[in-house]
Amino acid sequence: MRILLLFWLLLSTSVVLAWPRYNNPHNFVNNLVTHFDSLPSSGEIDQNFIAWPGNHWPHNQSGIAHRWSSGDPQNFRYKLLDASELRDLPAHKRAELSPAEKYDIYMGRYDYPTVRREWRDYSPNDTTWFGICHGVAPASLNHPEPLNTTVINRDGVKIDFYSSDVKALLAYQYAKVWRASTKQLGRRCYEGDWDNIPRRRQRDCADVDPAAFHLVFTNLIGLRKQSFIADIDPLFEVWNHVPRSYSYDIYEEYETRENATRGTVRVLWVGAVLNFAAAIAPTTDPVIGTERGYYVDQNYSYLLDLDRHGNIIGGKWLDNRKPDFVWTQNSLNFRGYWNGLNQIYRPRTSL
Repeated sequence: MRILLLFWLLLSTSVVLAWPRYNNPHNFVNNLVTHFDSLPSSGEIDQNFIAWPGNHWPHNQSGIAHRWSSGDPQNFRYKLLDASELRDLPAHKRAELSPAEKYDIYMGRYDYPTVRREWRDYSPNDTTWFGICHGVAPASLNHPEPLNTTVINRDGVKIDFYSSDVKALLAYQYAKVWRASTKQLGRRCYEGDWDNIPRRRQRDCADVDPAAFHLVFTNLIGLRKQSFIADIDPLFEVWNHVPRSYSYDIYEEYETRENATRGTVRVLWVGAVLNFAAAIAPTTDPVIGTERGYYVDQNYSYLLDLDRHGNIIGGKWLDNRKPDFVWTQNSLNFRGYWNGLNQIYRPRTSL
C-alpha cells in the first residue's frame, strides 16, 4: 500500500514539474483544463465593458499631469491655480486641466501633490514609450470603462472629468499608488535584438511557452469569459494589453516532432489570433462601441504537443511573434487620499 501511494505521489508530482516553475500554467490558472478537445477554438470575454482601449500617459508628456485636451498643454510648466482663480476660470478652460490637476482640485489640495509628483518623477527627455501601461492594463482588466462625470469640491469649484481623465486616475492607482496581488507567467526579456541575445538572457527571451499561453487564453477567455494581461512586445520594450477575444485553427497534424516533449504522441500546428485593446489617444467620451474604440489583432503560430490522453503537455513557437510574459493583478480599493475616486468613478453598464 505504501509503495502504491508513493508511486501515485511521484506520478502526480511529475505532471506538475513537467513545466518550469516560472512557466507553469497551473500556477497561473487554478483548476486548469488541459485536454485539448475540451478547450473552445474561439472565445470572448463577457460584455461588461472591461478591456477598454486607453492611453499609456507617456512620461515625456508629464504623465497624468498632461493637459491632453488643451490646445497648449504646456507640459511641466503651466501655472497651478488656487480656488479663487479656478472659480473665475471659464468652465471650458477648467475642463482642459490635466487629470492630476482635476483630482487635486477635487480634494481641495491647491498645493497639487499629484501634479508635482508627476513633474518630479518625469522629464521631457524620457523615452517616448515609457509610461504607465502597467497601470492602464490592470485598470482596464478590473474596472468597466468610466463614464464622464461632473463634481463640485468643498470650495464650490465645479470640475468636469472626461472618461480618459478617470482612466488616467485608475491607471495611476495600479502603477504608482497601491500594490495588489499579481501572478506572472514567463519572464521579461531585456534585449532589443534577437540576433544578439547573450546566453544568460536567452532563457528569459524564450518564454512564454506556447502551450502554456494556449492553455491560459483558452481557459480564461474561452471557458471562464475572463481576461488577463500580456506584454505583446517580445523584446525589451513593454507594451501591456488586455485581450477581449481569440480564435484558432489547426493547420496540420503530426505524429511527433524533433525535441518533442516527453510523452508526446500527437503534434498540432496551430494558428491563433488574439484581439487586444489598443493604445489610443485620450478621448473626452467612452470609446467602447465607437470608431475610436480601437482593437488590434495579434497573430501567433506554434506547435502543441499532446500526450496519449489528449492533454497539452508542451509546444514550440514557429516564429518570433509571441508575448514576452503574461500576468494578472487583483482589483484595488481606493482609500486614503484616493478615496475621492470612489465618488468620481462611474462605471459604464450599457451602450
